[in-house]
Order: sequence, then C-alpha cells, then structure tokens
Amino acid sequence: AGDDPAVIEMTAITSAYGAKAQFWHIDTVAEMGNDLKHARSFVPSYSLFIPLQDTTAKMGATETCPGTQVCHEGGADDFCAEYGFQVSGTNGVWKRGYGVLQNQHTYHRGPAHTDPHGKHRVLFILTFAPRPNDRAESRMIGQGGSYSIRWDMWGHTLSDLADASWKMAQPWAALKAMGIFKLPGTNWGWDYPAVVSMRIQNEDVGFTEDELDEFIENGGFGWLPSFLTEEASDAEEWVEYLVGCVDGIKSFLVKANKVAVLSYFGVATVLSILQFLFTSRSKSGASKLFVWG
Repeated sequence: AGDDPAVIEMTAITSAYGAKAQFWHIDTVAEMGNDLKHARSFVPSYSLFIPLQDTTAKMGATETCPGTQVCHEGGADDFCAEYGFQVSGTNGVWKRGYGVLQNQHTYHRGPAHTDPHGKHRVLFILTFAPRPNDRAESRMIGQGGSYSIRWDMWGHTLSDLADASWKMAQPWAALKAMGIFKLPGTNWGWDYPAVVSMRIQNEDVGFTEDELDEFIENGGFGWLPSFLTEEASDAEEWVEYLVGCVDGIKSFLVKANKVAVLSYFGVATVLSILQFLFTSRSKSGASKLFVWG
C-alpha cells in the first residue's frame, strides 16, 4: 500500500459461544470492481486482523486461504475447504496482539465458536490502501467492501493514527474527512465525499435503494429538522434524495432571507419614523422656548 497508506476501515467483530461459521469469502467483489481485474481503475487494499484476546481454534480463530488473492472467478470454496487453515493451528493459540495481514481478495472466514468456556472472540480489523495521487486520481477503492469506519475518520493515514491525540482531534478530523483542510506535514487519505460519491453512483454496499428506504424510515439525517427533508422523503435513489435535501435547505434559506430583509427594512422604517417624530418634537420645543425668552 506504499508509504503512509490511507486508512479505509477500522472496526471490530465480536463472536460469542454458539456463533455459526462464516462462508469462505473475500472483502471486495471482482465482478463489481477491484484492482484484480481493473488495476487502472481501482487501488489494492490490505486488511490487518488482530485478536484482542488469546484465541483458540474452538473460539473461532480466523481461517485463511493464501494464494486465492489471484482468483477472480470465484469457486474457491472447495479449494479452501481442503487447503485453508486456522491461523491458530489445530490445537494452538492465536496470541493476543499478533496480526495477520492479507490482501482483501484473499478468501477467509470466521469459524464457529464452539468453546462453551471460551471468551468472546473480538477481532480488530484495520484496512489500508494506497493514498490517492496528489494532483489527479482516476482510481477508486474496490467495490463490495463494507468499509466500516466512522465518517470523520475518512481522509486519514497510518501516520495520523500514530499521533491520533492531535492529528485526529476535532475539528481537524472532520475537516480532513471532508477534504477541506489537513494539518501541515500530514497526507491526504481517501476523503468521505469522494468515497460516498463513488459508492452512491455504483449502488455499492450501504447505498442501495433498499438501504435508502431504511435510512429514510429511520429518520434520515437526524440532525436536520424534518421540514427541510420533507421534499426528499419520496426519493427512490440516493442522488435524488440528496438533491431533494439540498433543495429543501435552499428553499428554507431563501424564505429566511426574505423574512430577514423584510424585517430589516420594517425595523429600519419604524426607527426612522420614530427618529423623525422625536427630532420634530425637539425642534418644536426649542422654538417655543426661544420665543418665550
């Protein structure tokens, strides 16, 4: 992923006793688009798996299938069933803090948690990709991945994590995530607007029509008053919904501006009239006083 790679995922997966085994899978989808088949359009990506406790095979230590990162037609399930292996070994332990780094195209899975006395298996996942080119970037991150990461952590790199106490403090984290500003001496990662735009355009994971319906049903942008997003509530696509929200905000601001302008002129007119009356009365009083003297 090169020097100071961009962070595109930071998450954790927890499995308790009784959890079922996952199927063999990869974390990007070649049919949708990744660098395995379209290297000029997509950047490669790599995931680091780190257990947060000693993990035995019965607790569901991750299984991996090295070599399958070059398989793009699928059908690796049978191959991995025979040649895949648990990183803990059959009777060993995957020690806490010992990481496994693999290409996101590598087939892997979380086995079942079958140890009634075992702890919950918590797996920390950190995914990297090359930083976007400084001047012009035509590539994107691979499609089909969950990219579970908080919105204000987009745009950051590995060196930012090393000094997170100040490089990822607010408001710098949010400004960098939005592609607006970065601290001197830091590098740009993949910013939030660029990633979301790509995923909306391609109806990627998290931005399908069904997920839009669910998003709207759950209140949409909760930090926006509902009357601002009312026009967008019947949208069938994410772009239509976002444009509707922008139009609602624009309409409100236009009305608010008209009210503010009319209020300003109204108050200014009243104050001018009052000033005129006060000045006239003052002059009238002064004239009478002069005549009497």
